[in-house]
Amino acid sequence: MNSNSLIMESLDRPFSKNDKRSLRDLVATVKEFKATHSNFSNFLSAKPGYKYVEGEITNIPAILVTVSEKVMINNLTKSEKLPDEFQGYDIEVVEASPKEKIRFQPYYNKSLISDFASQLEPSTLESLVLEKSELEVFTLEADSKVIGYKPPTNIKLEEVNAAMTILCHVSPEGGWKTLKPFLEGVENHLQVAIYDFTAPHITGTIRTLLEDNKSLKLVYDGKKASKLGKGTKINDIHEHVTIEDWKSIPDNKFENMKAWIGKAGICKLAYHTKVAVRDKKSFWLSSGNWQTSNQPALDFTADPNETVNYNREWHLVVSNEKLATIFHKFIDYDYKESGKKPVPKKFRSTFLPEVYTEVELFQEIKADNIRLFEPKEFSFAEDNPLKVQPILTPDNYIEHAKELIKSAKHSLYFQNQYITRKGENITAAYDELLGLLRDVTKNPAIDCKILLRTPYSSADRMEMLNDLQAIGFRMDSIKFMPNTHTKGIIVDGERILLGSHNWSNSGVEFNRDASLLIYNEDIAQYYQEIFEHDWENRIEIKRAKLFSLDETKLESFIPRKMVRVDWDEYFS
Repeated sequence: MNSNSLIMESLDRPFSKNDKRSLRDLVATVKEFKATHSNFSNFLSAKPGYKYVEGEITNIPAILVTVSEKVMINNLTKSEKLPDEFQGYDIEVVEASPKEKIRFQPYYNKSLISDFASQLEPSTLESLVLEKSELEVFTLEADSKVIGYKPPTNIKLEEVNAAMTILCHVSPEGGWKTLKPFLEGVENHLQVAIYDFTAPHITGTIRTLLEDNKSLKLVYDGKKASKLGKGTKINDIHEHVTIEDWKSIPDNKFENMKAWIGKAGICKLAYHTKVAVRDKKSFWLSSGNWQTSNQPALDFTADPNETVNYNREWHLVVSNEKLATIFHKFIDYDYKESGKKPVPKKFRSTFLPEVYTEVELFQEIKADNIRLFEPKEFSFAEDNPLKVQPILTPDNYIEHAKELIKSAKHSLYFQNQYITRKGENITAAYDELLGLLRDVTKNPAIDCKILLRTPYSSADRMEMLNDLQAIGFRMDSIKFMPNTHTKGIIVDGERILLGSHNWSNSGVEFNRDASLLIYNEDIAQYYQEIFEHDWENRIEIKRAKLFSLDETKLESFIPRKMVRVDWDEYFS
């Protein structure tokens, strides 16, 4: 483990003023507990963590026992019952997360999980109690430092300070009403880098462009899109069907390429960009994909509360030839480099078993005071230019994100799907980035708010919160919001970074993602108003209990609702 990592800094810090024990003490106790209690009913593993009260994390250290399935205590024999505490630490029983239900299957070995090992990495806290041999199965293939990407030599991600027009908008209410005229305005050529494109109203609009003899170059991730035919994506269409349909258009000018993903490719785990360049003059850039969940073709005027069923996304349409040309050239480069890949990327789902998990207990959302936000255009002239920094990974995200966070003096509002720090294979640069955000949460002079997406399962929620608390985050700065897919940082209400970057080690360093850093108070305030609205009105409000062993003695036990895990959704 990196001796300078955040977790190493935390090992000897007392848990609280009244509890002088440290994480190092807890780690030693968990190892002893695992050695003496692994034969208990449904036992899979144990790891360091914290006690939860009414579903909320506390700073009280605990031993988290992972079980394959929770069993009512009166259904256990005396020899199967775990103690309520061990050497002064409370015991919290947690049903395994979907990934843990794979990891602890005895028939899974290194060769079988090599294609998705990095997706199954244990949490930071769990990695402290695993043996080296247990970690190697994940870290060898998940080595973040191994990547074949080489930046192009003929394109520079230079700061642009120039006249331009920016159309700011958000989904679900302003997404399609802005994207549709952007696409319909293509004169000759559309250049697209996208993760998912399944919404029929979007793919149908692009079909019309091809029928009108416009050209399209597409670079895409190529993994199987999740939840098609269900929920908000009930009418969405699989990408391979759309591609074959576009190819069938007579005399079409359509080129497409699956991105080269993998340790020898242009990105590590995902081609996660969401950029469309129109005629090298303007471009659309977003946190969200071209799916109906991100871009519904609906008018929410009659019932704004319906918006909570769709993803919150932040988008931009930028009219500036220099910036548009930069992204156009990078998509060309990705297309060319991906053409060198030796074999197609395999779908992860091919190797994964059928697993059921408990529905996350926090999905209920406060939705009684929802506002709609209209798109807003901002224009800048030669004598009043706008400063914009284009950002891509694996190129330059970390350096600009670090400087942005360090510049915060009064406020920092952060919205993303998650903040993860998995395993021990963390780069020093990502640890430094996490440390900077952590320090802002603890700075009383800065109003720091962090809004994350409600996790897939209760176990996934606990894993993320436990790791963040262990490395020192102030936990009351964090709220969860169902269906947020935004990835943005607003600093002092004057500067904003938005795009497609998720906060994982791969997301900020090794996947292909695109963002813009914009230095303008009016644009920052547009999105800050939306952030503050969502912070107050779109957050989860249900606080169901995460039952400990003691609480399962209660007669009124919440009925369990189990669903089959959609692995593509889970890993996306």
